[in-house]
Amino acid sequence: MTTLKEIAEHVGVSISTVSRVINNDLSRNIHPETKRKVWDAVKDYGYKPNQNARNLASQKKTEKKKTMQIGCLVQHPHLIERYDPYYSPIFNGISKTLTEHKYSLIYIDSFDKKIEETDFYRTINSDTLDGIILFGNFEENVLSFIKNQISCIVALETAHTDRLDVSLVDYDRQSACRAAIKHLIEQGHEKIGFIGGGTGADYVNLSDEERYKGYVKALHEFGLELESDWIVNAQWTPSLSYSGMKKILNLDSKPTAMFCASDTMAIAAMRAVYENKLQIPEDVAFIGIDNIEMSLYSNPPLSTIHIPKYEIGKAAVNVLLNQIEERMDLPVVTLLPYQLIARESSENKSNLKHL
Repeated sequence: MTTLKEIAEHVGVSISTVSRVINNDLSRNIHPETKRKVWDAVKDYGYKPNQNARNLASQKKTEKKKTMQIGCLVQHPHLIERYDPYYSPIFNGISKTLTEHKYSLIYIDSFDKKIEETDFYRTINSDTLDGIILFGNFEENVLSFIKNQISCIVALETAHTDRLDVSLVDYDRQSACRAAIKHLIEQGHEKIGFIGGGTGADYVNLSDEERYKGYVKALHEFGLELESDWIVNAQWTPSLSYSGMKKILNLDSKPTAMFCASDTMAIAAMRAVYENKLQIPEDVAFIGIDNIEMSLYSNPPLSTIHIPKYEIGKAAVNVLLNQIEERMDLPVVTLLPYQLIARESSENKSNLKHL
């Protein structure tokens, strides 16, 4: 019969390290590569853990005293370094709901560094956190590592959650985009452009972004042309949305309407239209997504898709606490409803021009 000592010698680690990996003991951080080697050795040697020992480890895990602390890991630093009209209400919903349940929110860090860094390993563990909320589109290997350290996880705007059994709270982004495109079509538009941003570290991967995919899918569904010259990857930066719209307005064939993947992108692009001595919506109509407060005060007021931002944060906490209190064993996907808000920026004027 294979022993822990044999596995430890094969991997080149201590017996206690092998024991911690096999029994999912999270009291100390163990490098994922070491864990992989241990499990590979377990498989190769046909080792079968002692069931009594596993039961003891399980009991220890169950009896772990709660810290009443929740971590929050965000993908990009700008989400926590400055006020953001979209993300701030979500963080507000998270913070207030945790406070109501006597939990403390700890902002761990922004994830603009590699997971191999020591401080990341030291921070992400169940000794200091009862659960964690992930904010952003994390890579699958990062999610996998975090899940090995903390069992209670809720993700916002994160891909790969289905493959790793992680709960997700969001809204149906592709469906929301379809509603925006359908609204523009109902106003008489057939030439519809797009402004938004991509995924990844520099927001350049447009093809994987859900709102862009929703735009492409909606155009195909309604039989409309997708014109590459009418697509701007502004990398979620207002200045690039503004300059990208100016380039579109210099084209011989122009769109009559623009769907923007955020209200901030839309408002920046609208300024470019006015500087070109054109009118909204007579020359170019606009619709955004988010329904930030400023969309009501733009000139003209911006049509948009309302996203329940505060409620997303609140729902994320409720799902997480259900996991912590063991009221919910399986990961869930929670999609909150959105609402079309039609304002003057997309209104069908009788003198609508088809440029």
